[in-house]
Amino acid sequence: MAQHLPDLVHGCQISIQFTLPIAAAIAVVRLAEVLLGVGITGPWLWPTRSTRPRQRSGRWHGEAMARRGLSSPVRPAPQWWPLIQSQAASGTWPLLVVVHGHAGGVVPAVLQSLLDELAEARRASVWVQALTAEPVVLPPRQQLLLVPLLLTPGSHVRVDVPAIRERLRALGHQVIPLPFLGAWPPWLEHLRKLGCDAEKQVVVHHPLRPGIADRYLHVLSQVIGLPLRSADSCDAELDRVLPLALAPNRMTAHLSNQQGGGLALLEHPASRQFLFELLLDLP
Repeated sequence: MAQHLPDLVHGCQISIQFTLPIAAAIAVVRLAEVLLGVGITGPWLWPTRSTRPRQRSGRWHGEAMARRGLSSPVRPAPQWWPLIQSQAASGTWPLLVVVHGHAGGVVPAVLQSLLDELAEARRASVWVQALTAEPVVLPPRQQLLLVPLLLTPGSHVRVDVPAIRERLRALGHQVIPLPFLGAWPPWLEHLRKLGCDAEKQVVVHHPLRPGIADRYLHVLSQVIGLPLRSADSCDAELDRVLPLALAPNRMTAHLSNQQGGGLALLEHPASRQFLFELLLDLP
């Protein structure tokens, strides 16, 4: 998917402002190396200060966390997308958001409501492509951002998303693909804070095949500072669990009976608002 490589890998000197602890920041660098190795990065760089007035993710993150009695050190949102900011001059781009979806192409209600609000706030189209649904039919010759709201670099990210990109380009659409959500540094920082402030003990994820996804999970554990466990190998006695799932599914339902577990990420008000603001800040 990569059109450009991050300057960090090119060896150029760029301005970096870390809000992660240094150990986690180093792990993010390792995460980028893992992703670059399989060609699934996109047009993004490490954070630099922005004066763009619409970017409010840090403020909303802090307010949402405060409402729940949690703390957040996140400063006002930096410019997360310097390699595509020039596109903003042509106006707000429509989004094609890729999600897992449930059987029959059903989009979970917590995710659909967020995307409906996003379309209204951006005043631009937001189409949703569930991976369990038939391909979305778009109006001709669209100029859009392809946004995979996927949390790990499994086969959906490495195979399905590039196939969607190529199909759209073959139909005459101008497509800029973004990295999958699990590779966005501000989202990783949010997960770290969420796990820490909510006193979670372990992150539970869907079973993944060995290889790239395994290496990603190893680095992710370093970034967010919590051990990760596959859902098919969890002890029944686990408590204070953070499921690595955006929307409710069978895994979160299984964990719902355990102490402090079961809520999908978008069922946390702070996480929902933070993701909303990240998407709102796209060109």
